[in-house]
Amino acid sequence: MDVIILLYIALLLVVAKFFGEIVNKIGISSLVGEVFAGILLGPILGVVVLPNDINAQLAPFVGLGMLFLLFLSGLSTRFEDMKGDLYVGGIITVIGGVLTAVAGFLFGLFFFNDIMISIFIAVALISSSTVVAVRSLENIGEQNSYIGKRVLAIMLIDDVMAMTALAIMMMYVSSGKIFMFDIFKLILVIAGFIGVVLALGPKVSDKIFSRLHKFEDDEIIFSIALVFLLIIASISGMLGLATVTGAFLAGVILNNIQYVNELVPKIKTIGYGFFIPLFFAYIGLALKLDAILSSIFIVLLLAVITILTKFSAGAFFSKYLGIKKHERMIIGASMIPRADYSLVIANVALSIGMITANIYSIVVAVVLITIVITPVIMKEVKWMR
Repeated sequence: MDVIILLYIALLLVVAKFFGEIVNKIGISSLVGEVFAGILLGPILGVVVLPNDINAQLAPFVGLGMLFLLFLSGLSTRFEDMKGDLYVGGIITVIGGVLTAVAGFLFGLFFFNDIMISIFIAVALISSSTVVAVRSLENIGEQNSYIGKRVLAIMLIDDVMAMTALAIMMMYVSSGKIFMFDIFKLILVIAGFIGVVLALGPKVSDKIFSRLHKFEDDEIIFSIALVFLLIIASISGMLGLATVTGAFLAGVILNNIQYVNELVPKIKTIGYGFFIPLFFAYIGLALKLDAILSSIFIVLLLAVITILTKFSAGAFFSKYLGIKKHERMIIGASMIPRADYSLVIANVALSIGMITANIYSIVVAVVLITIVITPVIMKEVKWMR
C-alpha cells in the first residue's frame, strides 16, 4: 500500500468526523458534514477527482463503507414488527416510487436530452433514506410508535424497490436495452433471494451463534457476523444484484440473534468510526462545486420535484388507505430524504462511466438538500391534526 494513501485516509477521516459532529449538534444527519468534508478537501488537495492509483487503493475502503451502512440498517430492522404494515406500506411505496421515477426520468429528458442520464436520475432518487428517516423520527419521539413501525415497513419495501431499480439500471448499462422478460426474471430472482435469506437465514444464524459461547475468543461473535455480511453480500453480487442488497439482508437475519445487543455497538464502532465516514467523504471528493453553482436552478428545481413526489405519496395519496392526517403528514415527511441508496447508486453510476462528474454533483447536491430539509419539515408536521 502506498504511504500517501494512509495520509489521504487519515485526513479524510479526521475532517469527516469533525464536520459530522458539527452538523449533528444542530440536528442534521452527520453524513451531511462528512460529505461536506470531502467537498472541502477536494480543491485543497487538488484532487477533485483522485489520481487513478490512489482512487484504486481507496476503492475497497469505500466499498466496505457502503456494505457497513446497509448492514447496520438491516440490523435495526425487525421484520416481525412490520409484517402487519407491509400491505399499506407497499402501496404507499409504489406510488411514491412511480411518481419519483417518472418525474425524474422526464426531468432528465427535458434538461439533458439523454436516456442514460434520465434513467440514472429516476433510479438514484427513487429510494428514501431509512437512516435519515429514523433519525428524524427520533427527533420528534416517534421512532418506537405505531407510526414509526409503519414508516419502517415503508422503508423496507422502498429498499427492495431500490434494489430492483438499481439492477434494472445495470441491465440497461450492460446491454443498452431493457427486456420485460428479463425484468420479470430479475424480480423473481430478487424475491427468491430475499425469501430464501429471510426464511433460512435466521435458522442458520441461530444454530451457529447459539454454539459460539463455547469459544474463549471474546470477538468470535463479531467475526462470524462479518462472515455472514461478506458471504451474503457476495452471493447477492454473484446473482447480479447489488452487494449492498446482501449486506442489508445479512443485517435483517442477524437482528433476532441473542447477541444482537452486544453486536450492534461493535459494528457501529468500526462502521461509523471508520468505513462509513470515508464513504461519505469520498462522495464529496468527486463533487464539482462549479458544476453545482453553474446549474443551481436545475439543482433547486430537481430538489423541489424530489421532495414533492415522495411527500405527496405519503401525505396525500395515503388518505385513501384510511390513514389519519397526522400520521399521513409524518409518513410523507419521512419519505422525503434520500441518502443511503441514492449515494450508493450515484457512486456506482459514476464509477462505470454512466454519468459525468457534473451530473453526479447535481444529484448529490439534491440528496443533501433533502437530508437537511427533512428534520425541519418533520418538526412542522408533527403538530398537524
